[in-house]
Amino acid sequence: GFIPHLSVGQIKGKDNLEALLKNLRSNWSPLNFKITSVYFIAREKQKLSEFKIKKEISLK
Repeated sequence: GFIPHLSVGQIKGKDNLEALLKNLRSNWSPLNFKITSVYFIAREKQKLSEFKIKKEISLK
């Protein structure tokens, strides 16, 4: 079945993946930030449709 998720990137090919991982491992700097809300987003089945916020949960 469908597992809800949000892709933050896509890589084609094992060689491209390995190059990206090598770069991230060499250059990544930790990030610190405060999260105040979580948004549930959805879009129509067409791949080109825009995501729309369906629900917001405040963490304040």
